Amino acid sequence: MHPPSRLVLPARLPLISLAILGIILALATACDTPDGDAGTSPDAGVADEAPSAGEEASPEALTGPTDPGARALAEGVWLLTHLSEEPVTLPEGWDEPPHLAWDPREAAATGSGGCNRFGGIGFLEGERFSVQGIAATRRYCEGMMEVEEAFFAALSQGGRLIADGDILRLVAVDPETGVEGGELARFRQG
Repeated sequence: MHPPSRLVLPARLPLISLAILGIILALATACDTPDGDAGTSPDAGVADEAPSAGEEASPEALTGPTDPGARALAEGVWLLTHLSEEPVTLPEGWDEPPHLAWDPREAAATGSGGCNRFGGIGFLEGERFSVQGIAATRRYCEGMMEVEEAFFAALSQGGRLIADGDILRLVAVDPETGVEGGELARFRQG
């Protein structure tokens, strides 16, 4: 019978582990700026769930967007049906329609252009909604690229969201006068 073997660890192992832990903690706290603001952290500019003592929360922080169109957009996935007032036609047998979803808490707009999945920053400024910094996968899909490019352009241009039941319209708005222009995109709730 063999004597039980014994695991021998270097004497420096606890010191190495402690040093690694210190580096991790330093990196984790480096994201905070000296004034306690989140700086460039993913939560920058996002309202807290509850206000601090003596501070009032905005209605949006407590209940989400107050604009009816933006509230509708935040409540689910919206399937693209029209671009520039023209019906969107998909190639026969196409299984992924272009669609959009928006999480106002994270300012995250996600979806599909019909071919490529995308993500971007969904901005709501007053009644104007737009998606900036759209990043998408880079597949080529015969018969869908023109639709996808026009969809991404409409989202980047942005406009007023108008909700009517299970229909949501993105309408161009003149930034100077606030006058509505043509319909950029139309969606139905998916």
